[in-house]
Amino acid sequence: MLADAVNILAAKAAKLRKQGRDPYAARPAKKGSKGAKAEKGGGKAKAAAAGAPGPGAAGGGRAPNGYQLFCKANKQRLMAQDPAAETKHAVAIVAAAWRALSEEEKQRWAEDARRAGGAQQRRAPAALRKRAAAAKPAAAAARKAAGGKGGGAGGASKSHRRSSSSSSGSGSSSGSGSGSGRPLNAYQLFIRTNKERISAGLAAAAAAAAGGGAGKGGGVLAAAAAEWRGLGQEERQRYADLAAQQQQQQQHQGADG
Repeated sequence: MLADAVNILAAKAAKLRKQGRDPYAARPAKKGSKGAKAEKGGGKAKAAAAGAPGPGAAGGGRAPNGYQLFCKANKQRLMAQDPAAETKHAVAIVAAAWRALSEEEKQRWAEDARRAGGAQQRRAPAALRKRAAAAKPAAAAARKAAGGKGGGAGGASKSHRRSSSSSSGSGSSSGSGSGSGRPLNAYQLFIRTNKERISAGLAAAAAAAAGGGAGKGGGVLAAAAAEWRGLGQEERQRYADLAAQQQQQQQHQGADG
């Protein structure tokens, strides 16, 4: 069938060349014809009339239809037989051969295409799983990297909170800052200065109420915070000045050291 189509088209092409015409040049469609409507509609009607799918039917991973499968099988063979032939010539020959097929033959190609499409759909989940499995290590590495950055920031934040809590809740042995070497602010200095007094007062209150016991750290900090909120602006400024003096002393010590 394909050989007959090749011979017919070759004879037709030779005849047109004798007339000085390009056998593969597109002829303008008559007004009101299907071809004209196809040109006006962007080629969709022409593709449907020729048995070909519309634009994009073979793209996006979709399975080919009967016409596309027929074209793929025969165009490659034609190009192999005549490597010098242009692709559009091979397509024209294959399209003519397709139109010459009987309905039964077209139906067989359509069934082959459906079987090929079913096989493609069965392979698709496996391919997707394979791609997902290949992407897992990279995704895990990205999550690990993001988690490491977040963990580092969280760790630094927690470390800072522990440092602040240590300097504000229990004070520091150096008297010039927290355990991390940072100078105390006014609030931290207030807590360090008054912690023992507040703790003793809580312990006495607990002893009177429940028969003994020292003030807990959390209770001391809560009581100190409440007392700080009750301070006037002048008292807060006094602690701020003391904290600034200690900061300057610490800076001088660092420069001397």
